[in-house]
Amino acid sequence: MENVLKETQPALSTGTVIVVDDDDLVRMLTAEALDEIGFHAMQFGTADEALMHIMRFPTTVKLVITDWNMSGQLDGSELAQMLHERYPAMPIVLTTGRALEMHAHPGITLLPKPWTLDQLRTLVVMLVAMSAG
Repeated sequence: MENVLKETQPALSTGTVIVVDDDDLVRMLTAEALDEIGFHAMQFGTADEALMHIMRFPTTVKLVITDWNMSGQLDGSELAQMLHERYPAMPIVLTTGRALEMHAHPGITLLPKPWTLDQLRTLVVMLVAMSAG
């Protein structure tokens, strides 16, 4: 699996993947996993901070990964919905460990916790490739 990801990375790794999570360790590990396969991961601890950045630089963002429950004015679900409405071609991954929250949002990919780094990497590569056409 790792070789497949490395072979696809040159064509897909231009641009930024936004990682939004209020858990510092999860956010850092997620960003490192994406950096390892050639993406530039930017980290944000709140959906509010991430939204401000994305609105300033939307054309540089390849994909957004956000946790559902976070502190701040916006939670991850609200961020995902706002981004999908404003930038419908931007792939968005919403993660949560709460089964009750796992209802479908059109255009938003749900990734239930716990997930592995390999599952995350595979999903990101697939979604970026699909959005590239």
